[in-house]
Amino acid sequence: MAAIYLFTWNLNKKTKAHDLTVDHLALRGKNAPFIACLQELPSASWIAKARRSPQPQLASRNIAVVSTLRLAPGIALVHHADLKVVGTPIADEDQEFVAAAFQRPADPKKIAVIGVHAKSKVDTPRPEDHGGSRALLRHAIHALGLNCDHQLVLGDFNSPMLSREMQSWHGFYALSSNKRLTTPSSARRRGFDHPPLYVVRPSNEPMGTFAHGDSGGNENPALDFVVVDEATRSGAHAKILTEVAGESVWDSVEERPNVSDHLPVEGMIDI
Repeated sequence: MAAIYLFTWNLNKKTKAHDLTVDHLALRGKNAPFIACLQELPSASWIAKARRSPQPQLASRNIAVVSTLRLAPGIALVHHADLKVVGTPIADEDQEFVAAAFQRPADPKKIAVIGVHAKSKVDTPRPEDHGGSRALLRHAIHALGLNCDHQLVLGDFNSPMLSREMQSWHGFYALSSNKRLTTPSSARRRGFDHPPLYVVRPSNEPMGTFAHGDSGGNENPALDFVVVDEATRSGAHAKILTEVAGESVWDSVEERPNVSDHLPVEGMIDI
C-alpha cells in the first residue's frame, strides 16, 4: 500500500494562510503525494490564478491545481504534480464543490476527490432546511457517477461531523467511524445505489476547527473534516492542526484560530 496525504483549510481570504499552505504542501510533498482542498481563497493568490493557468511559483515546488471549465468561487483542489488528473474535473453549478479523479504513477487505481465548501447550510439558516441542504449536496455528488476505486470528500461542511444532517440516511449519510451499515436496504434508494460514507474522526476532535460565539460562550464543533468510502476507511487517519509550515495558527490565550477563522485538518489514507 502507498500513502496519500490530505489537507483542507478555509483560508478566510487571508494571504498569509495561503502562503503558509503553499509552504506546508511543498514540505509534505517531499515525503508523500498530497491532495488538498482550499476554501475562500484570496482572489489574487497563486492558487486562485492556477485554476485557470499554471503558475511557475507553484510548479517549481511540485504543486499543481485542478482546472475546471467553470469555477466554484473560492474553492480549489490542489495536488502533487506527480498525481495525474484523469477524466474531466467538474465544478458544481451550485458552487459548493470541485470534483476530480486522480491516479498515481504506474497505478491503475483511480481516486475520486470532492473538495467542498458546503455553504448552503449558511444560506438556509432554518433548522428544518439543514437536512435538505445536506441531502441535495450528497445527491449532486452521487449524480457525478464517479467510477473510481476510492472516493473521499474533504473540506468545510458547515455542519458538525456528528450532526444529524451529516449522519442521517436522509441527509449526507456520512456515518461516524464507530458505526456500520446494518440494513442492506439502506445501501439503495429509489432504485439507485446509496452507500454510506464514513467520517474520519480527527484524533484531537474535541478542539474543533471553527470558533463562533453563542449565548453561552464559544463552541468549537468540527466543521472541517474528511469523509471516505468503505474501500478507503481502513487505515485512514486525521488530525486538526494548530501549526502550519512551522508557524502557529492557534491563539492559545483566546482559544481560537488566529491566521484564518478556521483551523486546518490533515489526513492520511493508505490505498
